[in-house]
Amino acid sequence: MNDKKINIFIWLLMVGMLGWFFYSQGWILANFQNLSPQEAKVLLTEDKNLTLVDVRTSTAFKKDFIDGATNVPLSKLKTDQTLMQKYKNRKILLYSERGEESIEVARLLKNQGYIFLNLKGGIVFWLRAGYVLQRP
Repeated sequence: MNDKKINIFIWLLMVGMLGWFFYSQGWILANFQNLSPQEAKVLLTEDKNLTLVDVRTSTAFKKDFIDGATNVPLSKLKTDQTLMQKYKNRKILLYSERGEESIEVARLLKNQGYIFLNLKGGIVFWLRAGYVLQRP
């Protein structure tokens, strides 16, 4: 009987971990659309009602960024959610290093009426697609 309980516990733990992983990647229960770097690049050139927001730290943003991006760090948004207020009537393409922080921002502000898009894989996928970053 104890072996059966242990097996059930392990299976529940594995399912929970898998569910958390899918959630953290924005694959389930997402209130935003994930865009590939190619889709994001097209949208950045065609949609004039789009704001590009880098949610990495200010230090990371000062090293390199996607051209046209504005820096609104996740750490500051956690304490002051009004920092995004000026973009409320625009589509917002969020990105971070690997995509996790931008997903967190979309979820943090999900009930406040923003229209979020997420750059899938963040800067890592952007570079893999052959696109460049700007350096100050």
